[in-house]
This record gives sequence, C-alpha cells and structure tokens, in this order.
Amino acid sequence: MTWVGTSCREITQDIGIFFEEQNIDTLKNDSELYLVIYAGFAQSESESISKHITWTYRKNFEDGKVSFQYKRLLGYRKGEDGKPEIVPEEAEVVRRIFSAYLSGQGKDDIAKELNQLGADRNRNREKWYPSTVAYILNNISYTGDMVWQKTYATDTIPFQQVRNLGQKPRYFVEHCHPPIVSCEEFQRVQELMSSRKMQFRGNTRRRTDRLYSKRIYCGECGSLCRKKITNGKTYWVCRHRDGDKSSCPIP
Repeated sequence: MTWVGTSCREITQDIGIFFEEQNIDTLKNDSELYLVIYAGFAQSESESISKHITWTYRKNFEDGKVSFQYKRLLGYRKGEDGKPEIVPEEAEVVRRIFSAYLSGQGKDDIAKELNQLGADRNRNREKWYPSTVAYILNNISYTGDMVWQKTYATDTIPFQQVRNLGQKPRYFVEHCHPPIVSCEEFQRVQELMSSRKMQFRGNTRRRTDRLYSKRIYCGECGSLCRKKITNGKTYWVCRHRDGDKSSCPIP
C-alpha cells in the first residue's frame, strides 16, 4: 500500500481546549498554571458549600426539624397534614416480623415466609432478604422515636457518606411520629439478637476447636498440639514444649 500526500507524523498535531469564561487556552504555556489555580478555587468553594449544608442539617437536628425517610420505612406514608401516618397493611407486616423473631424464628426463615406469602416490601419491591428483615428489626423508628445522623458526609473531596461511630454527635428524639411496635418489644428484640450473636460466636469457636483438635502436630517432635489461650489470643502449641520442654527439640 502506498501513502499519498503527507505522512501521519506530519498531520498529527496537538488539540487544544479553550475555556471561554476563564479565557484559558490549553495550548498556551501558562494554561496549566491557570487551570491549577481555578481548580483550587472550585474545590474550596465546593467544600465551603458542603460545610454550610452540613451546618444547616445539624441545626435542623438540634431544633427537631428533619425530613422523614418514607422510602426507607415500610409502614409509613406522608399524611394530608404533612406528618407521618401509619399504613395499616404495611404496619401489619412489620409487627409480624417482630412477633416472629421473638417467637424463635430466624431472619432467614422470616424472609422465606414473607416471600411465600407474597408480602409487599413497598415501592414495588417484592423480594424479601434476611438483610431486609434485619434492617426492620434494628430500626428504632418503628417505636415512634428517631435517631438522627447515623451517617455523615466527609468534609473533603471526594465526599463520602460513612457510618457515625462517635465521630459526630447523634440526636435522639422521642415520640416524633406514631409507633408501630412498643419500645419494650423493640428492646426485647435487641437483647435476643445480641444473645443469638454471642451464641453464634461461641458455636463458631467450638467448631473451629473441633476442626483443629488432634490434627495439628509439632513439626519437631511429632506430638499433638494443644490449644492455649494467652491474653485473649488463641495458640496451638506442642504438648511437650508446653509441659516438659526437654521432650521437644525446639530450642
């Protein structure tokens, strides 16, 4: 194949961008400096706006003024007076979840049962998951109380929403909307969940012990290793080394 005319190298040239508002041409030598300066101004302005918005939200929290998250709360809708009101059929599903958990059912079983019954999750979401059930069981909003600023936005770009683990103040408001379950029932659910979690950890630890028991041998003397807990940490050590050290050749 024969090329006609100028070569590719000859027709290749830089492509510039011209910013009309700032009067910056990227083909000019000083354009990079101006772009860095304008980018710094833009970032500073964005962070300043973010701080003002954050301050506004916190002031609303302190004054007890906050928008209700209807999309995330099954069982509530916005009433004619602009305040939250209970949706009876959805509230019945919420009560069923709390009652089922207290009666001994697990989150997986509850989700499976709700799927079999065809219970509506609201907002045209049909599928129930254990995580969905857990979200409802852990949500204090169903008692009529609210905890605000569970998450917060970071102060610098890129802004990210992170969990509030004590870095920022939290705001607790009592009786700010109609309850679906009682505070006593909610508290019993939290205690039961904590108890089951501890029991699960204990069972996991026992299964791990059975898995390694009589299967770990000392690489020097060939004897079985035994479990040893020191300062809360678990070790598997040679039985001879832990007892009669002269029986194991480990220095």
